[in-house]
Amino acid sequence: MNPEKQRKLQEYTRAIAEILYTEAESEPQFTLESIEKTIQTQLQQYVSPEIAAFFLSNQPEQLSVEPENLPVH
Repeated sequence: MNPEKQRKLQEYTRAIAEILYTEAESEPQFTLESIEKTIQTQLQQYVSPEIAAFFLSNQPEQLSVEPENLPVH
């Protein structure tokens, strides 16, 4: 990955982290453990599906994967 793409990735990742942190901050028990659990859940619910959808939409037809065949975490 070239330095410009690394910079963009870091910038976008920090923006995502800020949003997730703000949501975790509103949890009743604001501890490191609760933040970690909340962010992990949010990544699985919101970020990972978007990344998967992007990759799947850019696959050639013969390599496409049916959603029901995707692994569940």
